[in-house]
Amino acid sequence: MVVMGTALIAPLGLLAQGYRDLPSWPAETWIAAASLGVASTALAFVLFFWAVHRFGASLAAMVAYLTPVSSLILASVILAERPLPLQLAGGAVIVLGVRIAARRPAAPVRPAPAAA
Repeated sequence: MVVMGTALIAPLGLLAQGYRDLPSWPAETWIAAASLGVASTALAFVLFFWAVHRFGASLAAMVAYLTPVSSLILASVILAERPLPLQLAGGAVIVLGVRIAARRPAAPVRPAPAAA
């Protein structure tokens, strides 16, 4: 899917002549682009489809709700940003909501067999 998306969108960059500065990109830019393509996209798709296979589509889809929470954590760790209290409260609500939605229903209690 990633390769097909790249193949379909790359010609649009050529039409806009958006690749003129490509040869002048430093190694850090190429490394950043490769890590975004491999880690953030391809690896994420592989993990998501593994989760769909392992846990089912409805449970695996709930992972998408955790994106803002993981972004908040990464911004704190990598960028040294301080989360606002409202952001922390929102993250807690999201985690709680996913936990409640992912909870398995309790097994029904079966009555004891009647003694003869």
